[in-house]
Amino acid sequence: MKNKSTILFITIIILPFGYLLSQNDKINLLKHHNGSVEDSLAYEVLFNQFKKHLNSNFDSAYYFANELCMTSLRIGDSLKIVRAYHARGDMQMERGEINSGIEDMELALAVANRNKYDDRAKYILNNLAIAFTYKGNFDQALKYNFESLKIRERDKSLGEIGVANNNIGLIYYELKDFRNAMNYFKESLRLAVESKNTHELEVLLANIGYCNLGIGDNEEAINYFEQALTSCEDRCKDIGYIVCYIGLGSGYLKTGDYEISESYLKQAIQLTKKSNDLRHWSSGARTMAELYLMQNRYEEARAFIQEAYELTLGTDLKSEHLDNLNILSVVLEASGDYQKSIHYQTEYLKLLNEITSGEMINNFSQVISAFDQKVNLSTIERQKELIELQEERSSLLEIILVISMLALLLLIAVGVLLWRAIKMKSRINIQLDQKVRHRTAELEQSYKQLQKSNFEQKENLIRLYSKVGSALATMRGLAETAKKDLGDERGLDYISKMEEQTEKIQDISSKING
Repeated sequence: MKNKSTILFITIIILPFGYLLSQNDKINLLKHHNGSVEDSLAYEVLFNQFKKHLNSNFDSAYYFANELCMTSLRIGDSLKIVRAYHARGDMQMERGEINSGIEDMELALAVANRNKYDDRAKYILNNLAIAFTYKGNFDQALKYNFESLKIRERDKSLGEIGVANNNIGLIYYELKDFRNAMNYFKESLRLAVESKNTHELEVLLANIGYCNLGIGDNEEAINYFEQALTSCEDRCKDIGYIVCYIGLGSGYLKTGDYEISESYLKQAIQLTKKSNDLRHWSSGARTMAELYLMQNRYEEARAFIQEAYELTLGTDLKSEHLDNLNILSVVLEASGDYQKSIHYQTEYLKLLNEITSGEMINNFSQVISAFDQKVNLSTIERQKELIELQEERSSLLEIILVISMLALLLLIAVGVLLWRAIKMKSRINIQLDQKVRHRTAELEQSYKQLQKSNFEQKENLIRLYSKVGSALATMRGLAETAKKDLGDERGLDYISKMEEQTEKIQDISSKING
């Protein structure tokens, strides 16, 4: 059972539909063609109609894509040309017209590269890589993927880098290198989650699921498919549900749960018919044939594998057609039609040799070697940058260490000076305290002596006052006696003046004593 990564929904981001250029002479011709205002307005109307019908009416959308291409050439605007041809090329891939899609997208890529529209070129490169993967030209597919990855790495967009990793993983899946494929898918998932670019998370989870089917870890595969289906939450386009349903159908087929497997596969086929998705329609029908083959329902198995075979016959879906040839030969052998089985087995081997030719393997190896060399050079450059950063860091640390040592020495010096200042202040304070104590003792002694002197003076004054009082009393007594004894007017007058003076002396003595 070979559910190829054809089933994997490669992250074809049709975001900004391409702009393209053709040959240089055609480009130069377009440069001198201004176009008309009416054509420019018509282009915008057509583009809006294209987007309107893209997810609802494939045929109408394809019609508007054709009109866009013709209108863009009349206008001569490089960006409009790229968008138009990228859009039509992508739709041609969906119709299974891989070569026509490649022709349109290579024209778009030429214009984008000439005008340095890297933001457009990375998406065109992505779609071209997918187209060559469908054709089985894995060397060319890988080359375009690495070119796309280079632009995305330069933009440093994690989500965009994840898209490129997803598509590189697809090539390894087609080559049955499931381990390498899973590594790229898981890296893509990690980058998508880290950058919060999870609008197509179901695709990344489903791709990891298909790798688990490839290595035989069926339970883990079913787990991833169920996670993918849960992540849809009614927001997925038909393609999201298709890859989940086919994955779950394949997983339950391998675990022997045939009824569940059949239910999922029927849902997937119904959706592929609705959207006219030949590649997944073929994959779903082939898986259904494998289911009926396991149940020995050979007629039903033959009908479904014949349907798958006819869907890819004459198309550019070589990788898908290769799987159909293999299962068709197995079903025919099981049903007893050995002659036809050998015929289709021969066709299978012929196509396998064509896809895995020595030239392709050699080119593939050269692309891988060139990429590895680029990665190694990039790694060496990063290591040099890391060493330079480490050297700068060491120099900076040395400077910081010297500054820190100087700061420490300065701090120690300041500490010593501060300690000495404190010690000096302490000594001065002790000396001042001693002087204050000595002076205080002297003042106390002087105070005591002054008190003693004052006390003695007071005692002397009291005694003096007492003596003066006695003398004055004597003088008053004598004055009174003299007044009585003397009759002379003048004498009495002297006596009166003497009494007045005595009173004044008494008054002064009282104040002094007082």
